[in-house]
Amino acid sequence: MKTADTPTYVYMLECVFDSAALEADWNQWYDQVHIPLMLSVPGVMGCVRYARLDTPGSYLAVYELSSPEVLEHPRYLEVRGWGRWEPNMRSWSRTVARRQGERVTFFAPGIDA
Repeated sequence: MKTADTPTYVYMLECVFDSAALEADWNQWYDQVHIPLMLSVPGVMGCVRYARLDTPGSYLAVYELSSPEVLEHPRYLEVRGWGRWEPNMRSWSRTVARRQGERVTFFAPGIDA
């Protein structure tokens, strides 16, 4: 059942970081600096990051939002972006999606949870 604090939207950001030599430092910045800044934006309710297994340097960040208007908030406009890491972004894309239905969790046979 959906409650008032259930995220209704997700902001998905996919990027490819092109410097293997700097990747550990970039990940540390993203996890310890950028995500906490993003979580300081009113309406950003959570974040989880994934690294693609098939493409080195490729990442997906999924931010839970209360509404798409969060991305217009002055605090978001202040903290968004790659900072000094922008020259190392080979490509990136983003999208916003709305939650549809209730949350369902399942595991496929043969896949360890």
